Amino acid sequence: MKKIDSLNLVPFIDIMLVLLVIVLTSASFVQHPKVSLNVPKVDAKASSSATSNDKSFTISIDKKGKIYANDKEVDVNALKASLSNLDKSTNIILNTDKDGSVENFMQVVSVLKDLELSKVYVSVDDK
Repeated sequence: MKKIDSLNLVPFIDIMLVLLVIVLTSASFVQHPKVSLNVPKVDAKASSSATSNDKSFTISIDKKGKIYANDKEVDVNALKASLSNLDKSTNIILNTDKDGSVENFMQVVSVLKDLELSKVYVSVDDK
């Protein structure tokens, strides 16, 4: 029997690369909006987060009432057009400024209701 001088590491590296690819593809990446907002604070027990689904769409409303769809400023009609192309299982993450008007928030909620998008998550900060 022939004695092995060194250990062949290539199969181990292959396995580690496959495991790395599996971990990176199954990990959920948190998307933070680029719009500067002062979101309301609630108790950590009351807040919920979106499930780990890579299909998400972010809507932000600043304190001046401007609406942003995935960090691009839009009006209500353009928002409705953007949302109508989405799948019903898409997670909608709604970020609003705590100093913003409720009227703008309700306009967006009305659009979401009209399009029958039900996976809506309102973003808040923990106290």
